[in-house]
Amino acid sequence: MDAPEGAPEPPAEKKSGVGLPSWKSVIEFVTAMADLRRTVDGLKESNKSLREDVARLQRQVDEQAGQLKVLLGFVQNSLDDQIDRRASRAAAELFSQLISLRTQEPDDDESRKRKR
Repeated sequence: MDAPEGAPEPPAEKKSGVGLPSWKSVIEFVTAMADLRRTVDGLKESNKSLREDVARLQRQVDEQAGQLKVLLGFVQNSLDDQIDRRASRAAAELFSQLISLRTQEPDDDESRKRKR
C-alpha cells in the first residue's frame, strides 16, 4: 500500500495521523470562547440584578404582610367587641326578662294563697 512512484508525499502531519488544527479553527474556537465569556458575564450581571429585584420585592412583601397583620388584628378586635356587645345586650335582656317574671310571680303566689 505504498504510494505509487512519482506521487507526491503527503505532509508529515497526515503521515502520523495526528494533525494540528488550522488557524481558522483556532480563531473560531477563540471567538466562541470569547462569546461564551461575554454571555456568562452578561448572565452574571442579569442574575445580580434579578437577585436585587427579588430582595426588594421580598422587603415589600414583608412590609405588606406586617400591614395585613395589623389590619387583621384590628378587624378581629372589632369583631370581638361586637360579639361582646351583643352578648352583653342579650344577657341584659335576659336578666330584664327574669326580673319581670319575678315581679309577676309574687302576684300569682298571693292570688293562689287567697284562693286557698
